[in-house]
Amino acid sequence: MLSFKSRKIGKMKQHIFAFEKLEVWKKSKELVKEVYKLTRSFPEEEKFGLTSQIRRSAVSVVANIAEGDPVDGRPKIKPGLPLLPIAV
Repeated sequence: MLSFKSRKIGKMKQHIFAFEKLEVWKKSKELVKEVYKLTRSFPEEEKFGLTSQIRRSAVSVVANIAEGDPVDGRPKIKPGLPLLPIAV
């Protein structure tokens, strides 16, 4: 069993993982949205270079925070989210 709680919204059931409650995770998701908006205006020749690298780094922040979420009450990595300093 994963570490999430179910909640019912209307007729749909939505799952909330523990990391989704973290303010830093919420803000990092917003960062990804802003990075994608910003990089849309980058030159076409940077599509597979700088644009891709910046977007992947922003997504990496969200992924590293989520990776520290415990499964079955046991963290996948050492306690204390050691990837958090790397992520931000």
